[in-house]
Amino acid sequence: MAEILDSSQLADQFFQQQKDAHNNPAGNRGLAFPVQWFMKMTGGIKPGWLSFVYGQAKAGKTSCMLSMARQNGHDKHKFIYFSLEEPNLLVASRLFAAEANISRIKFRDILLEDSDWSKLSNAADVIRGFCAYWVYGAFDLHTMVKIINDIDPDGIYIDHIQLMDAIRQTRDENKTQIVSENSRALRRVANGDWPGLKVHRTRCVTVAGQLNDEGKVLYSRDLDRDADLTFSIDRKPDGVGGWIPNKRVLAIRLFRHGDVGQTDIDFIGERSMIMDNHVGAMPSVLKKP
Repeated sequence: MAEILDSSQLADQFFQQQKDAHNNPAGNRGLAFPVQWFMKMTGGIKPGWLSFVYGQAKAGKTSCMLSMARQNGHDKHKFIYFSLEEPNLLVASRLFAAEANISRIKFRDILLEDSDWSKLSNAADVIRGFCAYWVYGAFDLHTMVKIINDIDPDGIYIDHIQLMDAIRQTRDENKTQIVSENSRALRRVANGDWPGLKVHRTRCVTVAGQLNDEGKVLYSRDLDRDADLTFSIDRKPDGVGGWIPNKRVLAIRLFRHGDVGQTDIDFIGERSMIMDNHVGAMPSVLKKP
């Protein structure tokens, strides 16, 4: 599907796009991530972007993705969260832990206290109001696109790309080929020009990617070639061979629209919470400008 504009049309459309955006900045800033530094660096996740969240095992990729999704829920954006690794109710335990500010260990060990139930009830009321769909299973892109067609979301989260099935099965296809083909296809889903889409419009597609111990993406030639934005979450060294508790380093590794850099963030694994440094232990959700 080709789009052909002459120079006059290109100029008119871009000028009108900027005029509309400046008349309604809150509606055109993209999907937010609840870290002020990230928003300052990127302006938010824009429709049409394919973004990758990288991290090693247990570094906090899923918490990162769910922090973004939870922010979208508060901001009334429609999204789909595809979990290819954790069942929906396990994802829900992370989501409720952050929203209610209750440790996931209490859910796991069945140790909720009397004072926790009102927090849990209030969190349930908030989450019921999210325009969100939670999907668990082993999927290929064609199955995902069918679900996307039924829901027509603004944002799509996939946790994580190495667990996606092949778009097509051939005898000689290896895991690296599968990941690369899925990455290129997701680029087209974000752009809105994947052939199977019923509604051809831009969407925010954010995908988690697993790193190995050397910090390289598993089963990938180069996912960055398809991405508009890649960022990573990593544990913060303590300088003596260990790690600083409840701290992470959030780094923008590639960004086609601006600078790269990194910052320290607070991280509370028991609540799947990621937030600006030194903000304390309360749930972190950005307020709309």
